[in-house]
Amino acid sequence: TRPRQDPDEAIAAVLARFFDVYGPATLQDLARWLGVQPKPARVLLARHRDALVEVDVAGQKGWMTPAGAAAAAESGPADGVWLLPGFDPYVLAPISHRAEIIPAGKVDAVSRAAGWISPVLLVDGRIAGTWEPSTAAGVTTVTVTPFAKLPRRVVTAARAHLEARYAEARGENASLALAS
Repeated sequence: TRPRQDPDEAIAAVLARFFDVYGPATLQDLARWLGVQPKPARVLLARHRDALVEVDVAGQKGWMTPAGAAAAAESGPADGVWLLPGFDPYVLAPISHRAEIIPAGKVDAVSRAAGWISPVLLVDGRIAGTWEPSTAAGVTTVTVTPFAKLPRRVVTAARAHLEARYAEARGENASLALAS
């Protein structure tokens, strides 16, 4: 038989994993993720606060593990242009993060009906549009629907990202197009 794990240690491990993946996360984020009201989440957070650090990102306070906070500080800002796949963890971030990464009025384009999370164009840590692949005559086209006019440097970087990361998986003839 396996030795029985202390329930408090098991809860601490689950909380640490949550905060490492989704941190910095707020009390409300934790409650939503656990599927409970804020009060039970507050009790859990208070019981395990010694294993966490409070951080401030753009005026928003949240919690992380010390290792998660150190890794985030070391990695720096999410600069660059990326084509993230549907259901990417960055997009699935807690609700408190969405105001920072999704432009006002565009949440429904990213988080669609029936829980579908769109593939997105990420520019310097913010979602700048969605994308969809299509294939015709052996050519895969990734069509980006931008939320606003994209600077030429972003289109060039998105095309380079497609070629570097997705061309092999999508086919040698992958190309990028912008929806009008």
